[in-house]
Amino acid sequence: MSEQQQLIALQTKLTQSSRALSQSLSLTQANRQEQAKGRITISELKALPPTTNAYRSSGRMFIKENLPELVTTIEGQLVKVDEMIIKLEDQSKYLKQQVKSAEGNMNEVIAQMRSKGV
Repeated sequence: MSEQQQLIALQTKLTQSSRALSQSLSLTQANRQEQAKGRITISELKALPPTTNAYRSSGRMFIKENLPELVTTIEGQLVKVDEMIIKLEDQSKYLKQQVKSAEGNMNEVIAQMRSKGV
């Protein structure tokens, strides 16, 4: 494969990795916001007496639920969000390494092309 073809392939890889990294970081941020919202909701619900009527949204409806059950449901959702954040952070680390590697490889190919005078 010629150096120009290598450069094009590396540019494509860099672009794809950068795009995936950006998407991963934005999903991480969205999950962090969801996590903060859930924690605030739980703290507010725990401040209420256990006999308070509580409702959770389900599509266009609101379903009446016991307050302790609602808190348990939200805590379960937070566990899933925490797991997703960890997974996305690991994915972001991997993608950052890929981007760095692709940039390094591109610089090497460009240096080779300059040394040959292409």
